[in-house]
Amino acid sequence: MYETKQKVAKNVIGMWAALKGLMVIAVVLGHSINDAGQICNTFVYPIPFRVISKASSFVLFTFFVISGHLFKHKKRGIGKQYCKYLLIYIVTALFMTLAAVINDFITETTEPNAPSLLLGCLYGASDRLSLFGHEIQPPYALWFFAVFMNSWIMLELFMRIKKESVRALIIFGVPLMFFAVCICIRRSGGFILVDWPFYLIQTCIATMLLYIGYLIKKKELLFKNIKWYWMAIIMLVALGTFVLGKVDMMRNGYRLNALDCLGCICGAFFVMYWYIRVITPDNRLLEPLMWIGRRSLLIIPIHCVEGVLFGWMNWDGLSRLGMYGSAFLVFFLQGIVIIIACIMIERLQIRYKKWRQEVKRNG
Repeated sequence: MYETKQKVAKNVIGMWAALKGLMVIAVVLGHSINDAGQICNTFVYPIPFRVISKASSFVLFTFFVISGHLFKHKKRGIGKQYCKYLLIYIVTALFMTLAAVINDFITETTEPNAPSLLLGCLYGASDRLSLFGHEIQPPYALWFFAVFMNSWIMLELFMRIKKESVRALIIFGVPLMFFAVCICIRRSGGFILVDWPFYLIQTCIATMLLYIGYLIKKKELLFKNIKWYWMAIIMLVALGTFVLGKVDMMRNGYRLNALDCLGCICGAFFVMYWYIRVITPDNRLLEPLMWIGRRSLLIIPIHCVEGVLFGWMNWDGLSRLGMYGSAFLVFFLQGIVIIIACIMIERLQIRYKKWRQEVKRNG
């Protein structure tokens, strides 16, 4: 499949941060497009917006594969690290609920969103549903953070299995089993129950993606000179599934089942392979993207809170700007809010660390 190693610069600090930053921008832009569709009361997007919306699946898969490429197995402290992630999730859920209360008060809505949103965060809903007579609302983009932290801990636990064949069988077997069940149920004309609590299926697929990224690093596939026809096959598989398939990772929607996953994985590998050959990490033009990429796990919670607080899709006045105008204005406003919130949080963290150091010195 590949020849001798090609002379490519090894990964350095910040090498992948620029690509992750670009993907974060793509995700926020995708959400802005969806909000603009709600504002303009249309679900028929212009062709460029359709491409961006459809490419979001490749973006999410690539993000997980890159995270797996950067994964380092820790024998100790994984419980403590997971508790930190869980704390961020809980705090974000509480702030989202508070933001919903503020938005409900300002808009004077007769049907408050705060209770259903809080239930959605606690349940881990991927779509609107009714549970014990109560409506549950999905927690916006927070599902991604939950899937990331759950898949991370799952991979940490699986890495404790010393026999690689057993480890691979479990990690790859569970998602394949899910797709096999989906195929059988669809052929029988039945309904697929995929809205399981706290993103169980999404976590299993994300764990597989993290492990694939880990294997890519272990085998050093990104630094090998892959023959042109193999690269052409990888590109064609990715392009074919992009055109014919449809992936909605949040709702476990896969038109081509496992082929959708395969195509997105090929697309992720293709992007990563050429990224390290084209991009130089010392390029100053990439610094804004690196700044965003390093704060990706902070931006996601902020994006969730600001989306609930401002309720962009309810701004009917923006419909006068049309699909393009409303989408890019919402994207610009979201970007400003996210950047300001990031800077404020980081300054508060610095002050808190200084305060703790002073307390220790005086104590």
